[in-house]
Amino acid sequence: MKSAFIITLIGMTQLISYFIGFRPGYSYTWIFNKWNISMGGLGIRMSSVLSEPAYYAASIAPAFFTAVYNLFQRKPIFITKTQSVLIALIYPLSYSSLGILAIFITIILLLINLGTIRYSLIFLPLLVVITSYSYKEVPEFRDRWDGTIEVFTTNNIYDYDIHGSSFVLYNNSHVAWENFKRNPIFGTGLGSHPSAFDKYSYTNQLGSVQIDFNKMDANSMFLRLMSETGLYGLAIMLMLLFKSWIARSNAIDDETWVMSNGIAIIILLYLLRQGHYFLNGFPLFLWLYYYLSVQNRTAMAQKREYEKMEDFRQFRPSISANPVAPGSA
Repeated sequence: MKSAFIITLIGMTQLISYFIGFRPGYSYTWIFNKWNISMGGLGIRMSSVLSEPAYYAASIAPAFFTAVYNLFQRKPIFITKTQSVLIALIYPLSYSSLGILAIFITIILLLINLGTIRYSLIFLPLLVVITSYSYKEVPEFRDRWDGTIEVFTTNNIYDYDIHGSSFVLYNNSHVAWENFKRNPIFGTGLGSHPSAFDKYSYTNQLGSVQIDFNKMDANSMFLRLMSETGLYGLAIMLMLLFKSWIARSNAIDDETWVMSNGIAIIILLYLLRQGHYFLNGFPLFLWLYYYLSVQNRTAMAQKREYEKMEDFRQFRPSISANPVAPGSA
């Protein structure tokens, strides 16, 4: 959380530098020679020290969830309320469709954990406003949304007007599905999606859109697991996601379920739109997510045992004021 706050401060500095025309402050090519500026949003789309706004949105998603949670609590956890406000306000300025998706998931998880009825009066209108604003005012989000719906409903692989990312996702979903149909149990092995891409890609067809991005990682970890590990790999990942998830109702404390739900968001984001197994330290989040679950189960079991012992200690059998002498009955 502290690292996320520092990265957010750098992102805020990046935006301010752009507005005042201080190029070294917003273009970090003098440090990271492959980092390009992403135009859009307020002029530039914030990425801080990460190479793309989408990477910033995915990596900071757990911190954003925690920051939003802190805004509705008297006593914030991990960071101060001021730091939480800053993270919550700066996060959407990446203008990343992945970030907007993270905001949607954050609201849904908070509704589930904090109480659907009580907080729906706050979060549901907020969800509607964010959705409407994103579609109307964020061209990148609108183009991807419209392009994805169009290509998946029309199967038109010859239209260059479709957003490139939408075609890439559609093409890789086709490749993964074709490979999965032929190897449904164990897939074709880790690292084999590029070979499947060469066989089944729509780009092999004459006149189709010739965009072969994300050939190596399928643009989605779910699609890559489907292609490379089949039902076996998908089952492991989905079991980890659902069985290790900690709801507020069965958490030993607030810190535990907040961490678990924050990490669940980054796992969902990677399953949907990031296919690299090691991007931005992703295995660390998986390990932490599992470890939290194990730790929470152990702590809850100890708590139940302690409560049983306390109940036993407090139990006092009723003793008659005039006991009957043995044998007198």
